Amino acid sequence: MYLRGDKVSPRHALAAMGIGALLVGMGVSWAATLAGALVLGSGYGALIVIYNRRFLMIFAARGPSMPAALNAIFGIGAICAPLVFVAIGSDPPPGWRAVSQPRFCCRR
Repeated sequence: MYLRGDKVSPRHALAAMGIGALLVGMGVSWAATLAGALVLGSGYGALIVIYNRRFLMIFAARGPSMPAALNAIFGIGAICAPLVFVAIGSDPPPGWRAVSQPRFCCRR
C-alpha cells in the first residue's frame, strides 16, 4: 500500500479480504488461518485508507469530519455484525431467509 498507493483500488482491497476470509474459513492449519487473518486485516486496513482518502478529497471543505463519520460507520459495523450473527446463529432458518430472500426477490 505504501509503495503502490496510487494504483491500489477498492477491488484490490476487497480481493485481499476475500482471499483472507477464504483462508480463515477453510481452516486447513493454524498457520494458514493466521496467514488468512493477516491478509484479511490488510485488506480491511487498505479499504479504510482508500475510503478515508476519497472522503477527504470529496468533502475537502468540511475537513476531517466526514472521514470521522465514515470511521464511525466502520466501527458500528464491526461491533454490530458479530452480534447479528450470534442472534441469527441460535436459529438458522431466519439467517438462511435473510441471506436468500434478496436473491429470490430480485429474480425475474
